[in-house]
Amino acid sequence: MWKREDLMWAVGLFEGEGTITRFNSSSKNSGWELSIKMTDLDVLEKFHNIIKLGKISYITSPSIPKHWKKTYRWRIRSSKDVYAVLVAFYPFLGNRRKEKALQVIEKLFPKEGVETPLRYGTGLSSEFA
Repeated sequence: MWKREDLMWAVGLFEGEGTITRFNSSSKNSGWELSIKMTDLDVLEKFHNIIKLGKISYITSPSIPKHWKKTYRWRIRSSKDVYAVLVAFYPFLGNRRKEKALQVIEKLFPKEGVETPLRYGTGLSSEFA
């Protein structure tokens, strides 16, 4: 169960810096991904500690100039985790991201919708402590 202020902080970060995208992997799997990319590892770690889902990784590429700051990414691709986070965040998102979230929720679990409680063993709850 989240504390209200923690959830609001996490939603604010995601609203400002996060993305909801479709991915295609080389193994012919495709799905939905939530991610945040930034150079502030401490901010991503705080987000991850609140959400308790996903993974933080260091983004590296030969095309990134050596003098640039290190960039990190928090990401989830599990359908049930994407669904859980979007349902929990949904009431607090801005209109544009709320519309995208609803599209993804309906594609992932068309019979569930946004009113369904989070019951996928993620430890998330739309209720506050």
